[in-house]
Amino acid sequence: MQIDIVRASLDLLDYAWTPRTTLQRPDVWSVEEDALWRERYMRVDDTNRDILAKAGMERRQAQAARKRR
Repeated sequence: MQIDIVRASLDLLDYAWTPRTTLQRPDVWSVEEDALWRERYMRVDDTNRDILAKAGMERRQAQAARKRR
């Protein structure tokens, strides 16, 4: 469904000749799926805490290195 939405968005660029042009999609988001991604999105727990801490440290070090240049 995501690919279809992206395609429709790109098609809208071709069809939208005036401001406020809208396109309605027939897609319906499932309530169950909606709840599942919300529970997992940006979740920090024991299974990923070390990986996220390491990634954060590497990002901060890279930013500091760029500032020193």
